[in-house]
Amino acid sequence: MFRQMMGFNGNPLCVIYWHLNGQAQSRTVCYTEDDKKWALDRFDTVGDFYNSYERAVIDYGDEVVEYGHLKEKSA
Repeated sequence: MFRQMMGFNGNPLCVIYWHLNGQAQSRTVCYTEDDKKWALDRFDTVGDFYNSYERAVIDYGDEVVEYGHLKEKSA
């Protein structure tokens, strides 16, 4: 995935692309592990805005990792 960041000092840790119906709909830029944890915690919080997405695709620049909802995995 192509990433271009403007207006920030330093490089992000990762970019999370939020998918719905198989398409990236939104993104969150994370500069720290805390940023990433906060976003993924919201993804698994029922009723939260981010919980409405089906998948989180995390782009680390050299690696891409896909996550589904934790609640799906335990069911």
